[in-house]
Amino acid sequence: MTRPIPNRFRSAVQSGLLAAVLLPSAVFAQTWFPIQGDARQVVPFAAPLRAFAFPFDRVRLLDGPVHPYLASDSAWLRSLDADRMMAPYVLRAGLPKVADPYPALGASTTGHFLSAVALAAAGTGDAALRIKARRMVAEFARVQARIGTGDIGVGDAPNLFWDTVARGGSNLRQTDFSLNGVNVPWYIYHKALAGLLDAYLWAGVDSGLVVAR
Repeated sequence: MTRPIPNRFRSAVQSGLLAAVLLPSAVFAQTWFPIQGDARQVVPFAAPLRAFAFPFDRVRLLDGPVHPYLASDSAWLRSLDADRMMAPYVLRAGLPKVADPYPALGASTTGHFLSAVALAAAGTGDAALRIKARRMVAEFARVQARIGTGDIGVGDAPNLFWDTVARGGSNLRQTDFSLNGVNVPWYIYHKALAGLLDAYLWAGVDSGLVVAR
């Protein structure tokens, strides 16, 4: 027999459920975590740490029931073309076309893909995935150099777009999450930055940090 939750506990239960949903989202919104002896951690911790995580590149999944999924995921990532993933940024920057973009995949997918490639490279040691991450970061750097303001090409006219936002001119449409005609610009930037930082952290592409900065 199920008993109803008393009112005095209901808000606490609801808060707990909300935390259960939000906290993993906050944790996995980035892929950096404290690693013992990591020289890249230059900001001091607010409190002494008593436990550290194992980095992705120091753990290997051995043969077993889950390994085939790792292998198939890695094969799928290798099958996708880095230049086609970068095509939305290359075209927006006005650079000569290197490859056609994938149908129905926008600029936000590029950052997701770069993160996936970097993490898979760290978790498997796959050199081909590391090369793919390096290629994508190099294209981001080329786009950034062409635009000339540090932007990576969000919006049909990137500089004009952000200048308009900075002046307070904004037309936000909740129906399609667009701002001044650009679909989810902050989300695109967040995914691109996450991908660049993951390339630096997990695929050993130092220029990923340079472009992100």
